[in-house]
Amino acid sequence: MKARAPLIILPLLLACGGNPQPEALGWDVGECPPFTGERMPSVLEVALLDPLEPRSAPRPRNDSERLVFRNLYGTLVRVDCAGEAEPGLAAAWRSEDGGRRWFLTLDRGAVFWTGTPVRAADVLASWSRRADSRPVTGSSISVFEAVTGLPLDSVTAIGEGILRIGLARSSEAPSLLADPELSVVSGAVHLGWPVGAGSYRPEALPGGGERMMGRSRRTIDLPGFLKLVTDIEDGRDALDAGVDLLFTRDRRVVEYARALPEYRDHPLPWDRSYALLLPGRAGGAGQLSIGVTEALARDAVPSEARPSVVPSWMRPAADCGAAEPPRQPSAALDRAGAHHADRSFRVVYPIGDPDAAALAARLVALLARHQARDAQAPDKEAAEVAGTLLSDPAARTRVRTAALRPESYSRVLRSGTELAYVHRLPARPLDPCGAFRRLHAAAPWLEVSEGGGGAAVDLVETRPYLVLREGIGGLVLDWDGTPRIGTAPATPVNEP
Repeated sequence: MKARAPLIILPLLLACGGNPQPEALGWDVGECPPFTGERMPSVLEVALLDPLEPRSAPRPRNDSERLVFRNLYGTLVRVDCAGEAEPGLAAAWRSEDGGRRWFLTLDRGAVFWTGTPVRAADVLASWSRRADSRPVTGSSISVFEAVTGLPLDSVTAIGEGILRIGLARSSEAPSLLADPELSVVSGAVHLGWPVGAGSYRPEALPGGGERMMGRSRRTIDLPGFLKLVTDIEDGRDALDAGVDLLFTRDRRVVEYARALPEYRDHPLPWDRSYALLLPGRAGGAGQLSIGVTEALARDAVPSEARPSVVPSWMRPAADCGAAEPPRQPSAALDRAGAHHADRSFRVVYPIGDPDAAALAARLVALLARHQARDAQAPDKEAAEVAGTLLSDPAARTRVRTAALRPESYSRVLRSGTELAYVHRLPARPLDPCGAFRRLHAAAPWLEVSEGGGGAAVDLVETRPYLVLREGIGGLVLDWDGTPRIGTAPATPVNEP
């Protein structure tokens, strides 16, 4: 894989002054292929390779939920693949106070699945439930970054159709409102799903059968139904069955599709970045060369990968405002203890992430190769990994991998009591400061100033592919590369 920038080890310090432009976020507009001007069947068969859980809506846990939820649930603003804001549930907006205060006028045609119009009070109630799980008691609420990671300070309903939104930091455009965290739900439930205001809604079929999503907004030129094909063990089987659309990270599936004349594949934007987080290693973590990360990208992960292109949103944390000082990790990870032969250290990662699992396994295997001194001549690649993971590469430390459930992973990440963490970060954050705050809250020991308590080593970044049946179009890509089914919306109205 071709690398576009040299590898750099940084303490993951994220910047944020105002609303970053696409190029400032490292977005390559050339990664945004058009899918318009082609036919769209009345029923579109969509293969889902991950579990789909309605109770997770509208915040996805995996790629399948990301694809489905983006078409079921609406946000006030959408941001396209090129980073441009466009209308969602809001049709127009204007700003005051240097971008700190925004007024959004709701689209009169915006409705929930039930046909009920989306009102300003509904948006306020939806965000209030997300913020504190308590019912709304007035016309104004505060949505704190500690809950959403977004810089929303206050939200006020002005009549039925206008929202006044205060931001903790100025923004040149309301792009932050495209975050799925701010999807609008009514509080009601339909067929086990929280009722949303997206282009599609779940449909009940006589006698059960396939899971279907029906069009909920008649004015949009969309397929009448989405047929969700689930319980698929291998994406290649879905292609053999003739599905219309498949969203995958598995290179084997993409290669298989290329051998089928009825399909075409499209690489989507690089959206995930993996880093090795190391407690207690500030300023002394060593550096993996571009050759090592190229090898990891080429040989280790099942997704298409490349060495991490250090995002330009990694900047001094002072640009994001004050943050609490880093907390030193537990004494259980005192590297002096690495010399004890009976110690067992772990490289941990969240369960259900094949790329993180593959990276952890490869790093531990290289460390083991380095420690098998009587096996072969010194291995430069293995020595680099050993120098990164251990303060003393000669230490005979027993290191193993461990896949942890989300709650367990979050707990040990915050404590900093493991040897290392293979951690996934967004490569395209809408709000870089929010990304920084979420990371710092998750791993408070990470270095945010000189002398901090931990370091991060960039590994690889990955991207998914969209596989389409030949001739199918009518898709657009959102800011993070998620396919949205339907043609491009109208031009936004920026009020004077």
